[in-house]
Amino acid sequence: MNIPEYENQDFSKIEQFAKRSGDLKSLSMNDQGILALCLYLERSYKKQYNNCPKLTLITDDYSIQNVARLLEISTQSFKYKGIKKYIQWEIYCKTCFKIYNPSMFGKECFVCGDIIKRRPRKRRKRKL
Repeated sequence: MNIPEYENQDFSKIEQFAKRSGDLKSLSMNDQGILALCLYLERSYKKQYNNCPKLTLITDDYSIQNVARLLEISTQSFKYKGIKKYIQWEIYCKTCFKIYNPSMFGKECFVCGDIIKRRPRKRRKRKL
């Protein structure tokens, strides 16, 4: 598949932000393509019109909403509530509770062999 030059830079930016949030393994190429299209449309509208309305991506997919929030793309959910704040995912084994890096999402745990899942990382309060 030939990807135009503008999409290549958008896809690499999406990959970078999705890695940071832990959503990369949850985003299909179509999901990434939708996000790349949003980045391209916003950029091209800003060039063409100085005061253009902000684009809104309508999706119920939490991974797309999460990465879109990092990319400063406005999102709206149509069936579910949608995300209220950015989610940093923690990749873990639900059986032995071992924590893994995001690239292990969906693979087998080295310790017990169960499938590795993800959950929102808990924000810990700092002790003063």
